[in-house]
Amino acid sequence: MVRVLLLTDDAGIGGGQRHILSLARLLNPSKFEVIVGCPAKGYLADEVRRAGLRHADISLPAGPSPVALLRTLALLRSLRPDILHTHGGTAGFYGRTAALFVPGIRTVHTYHGIHYLNFQRGFRRWVYTCVDRMLLRWTTGIICVARSDFEAGLKAGVVRRDASVITNGIDVEEFRPHARTKVRNKRVGTIGRLHVQKGQKYLILAMRKVLDREPAATLTIVGDGELLEPLRAQAAELGMAERIEFAGARTDTAEQFASMHVFVLPSLWEGFPLVILEAMAAGKPIVATRVNGVTEILEDGVDAILVPPRDVDRLAEGILSLLLSDELADRLGARALEKVKRNFGVKTMVESTEHMYGHVLNENTSKNRNPGRYV
Repeated sequence: MVRVLLLTDDAGIGGGQRHILSLARLLNPSKFEVIVGCPAKGYLADEVRRAGLRHADISLPAGPSPVALLRTLALLRSLRPDILHTHGGTAGFYGRTAALFVPGIRTVHTYHGIHYLNFQRGFRRWVYTCVDRMLLRWTTGIICVARSDFEAGLKAGVVRRDASVITNGIDVEEFRPHARTKVRNKRVGTIGRLHVQKGQKYLILAMRKVLDREPAATLTIVGDGELLEPLRAQAAELGMAERIEFAGARTDTAEQFASMHVFVLPSLWEGFPLVILEAMAAGKPIVATRVNGVTEILEDGVDAILVPPRDVDRLAEGILSLLLSDELADRLGARALEKVKRNFGVKTMVESTEHMYGHVLNENTSKNRNPGRYV
């Protein structure tokens, strides 16, 4: 049995956490003993325990902390995983650094979007880049969830040419009961953490224009985060408080999609957004921004409407075109559903990860290399 520790600093609801949960549940139990390391409170920890999987409680601060590094080192020495698989920048820093002091551990790091490369050039971006370049020297394998991340990471020197590109996948069957439901309620919805990356403020501005043409429309924003109060204030200032529902973080994702007429993802940048795959599996017509990751999944005019980021007018036009044309909405939704069933199943993602683990375990540790891309 190969012991794998899946380590993240965030147990809240998000695409990365759902990705980890899929791996924990579906990695071959006859080959892998899986432990999920994350904070004790939150969606991921709750679901891990509910599934009867092993959980290791660890909290990691966003900034550098000698205490947190020692805590991570103690966890690795206690569990002695064969593979430490870190997810996200904070877990990647503490986990890969601590693993240097525990002989025999192979380290794999997944980039769920290299977010700091989307910062304006400055000191913070420079620091993060330098740290990841240094850690790369001692990382056995790198996974990027999108080809755009691979290319950007390679250019920045934080990814090697032999990194694996393993795209996200979902259990399409989870959404099948809702995929046949055609909703005509003029409800526009988005799901994501309330963060500048996700661009919700541009969606609110676009909805002001949508309401001028379609007064029956409403907007539901599912998610929680640091921008909750600023977004509420924006909605009130635009006289839209009664037309916008802030639904908070939810675990009933399939049901949320089922009640939407149109799904919108107004992000400024992305990795490989799991929420888009979920919207596709639910058969929803989609309006999304033309950003990295999204363009690897959807094609404008074929299975979605894609618009430039921050373009409020184009975003509003895209939403209105789907609200006002059932034929267009049905056609794009059906094509998106067929694409996700054909290309983005969770089984492929998990098998590709297992394949990579096998090569990582067979690697000569002095080479610090993994064998290449699988998806």
